[in-house]
Amino acid sequence: MQLFRALIAGAIATVSLAPIPTTASIPPAEELIAQSQFRNFCRSEESMFVAAETRDYWVNICGGDLPNTYVGVNKRNGNAIRVPLRDYDRDSFEAVNGDTIYILARNTARGSVLTVTQMPGYREILRQPVIRWE
Repeated sequence: MQLFRALIAGAIATVSLAPIPTTASIPPAEELIAQSQFRNFCRSEESMFVAAETRDYWVNICGGDLPNTYVGVNKRNGNAIRVPLRDYDRDSFEAVNGDTIYILARNTARGSVLTVTQMPGYREILRQPVIRWE
């Protein structure tokens, strides 16, 4: 129990503060703030055009005056990839790295999705719904 004295309107009052019992632990304020914000993996000189999140990945679309780079980061191990965009419009972004195609798209018939496709044969190696998009 902690005691402190406060000067209130010229009078001194003594107040007793007891700890508030809790049944669940509350994360630190910094963690709560981080949970409510999108992660920015763009370089300091770049603008972030899109921040999206799937179950396993954070994705940013970065650039200067226009979007030009796809950045994908694996949530489990932190591995990241930066790939130039090949094409984009308001709701979809396509980047190509060798024989791998990364597509981040929203408002499709299947909802908002991140797909990774391997060529030749356009073999889909990843499809995850986007759970947050900004």
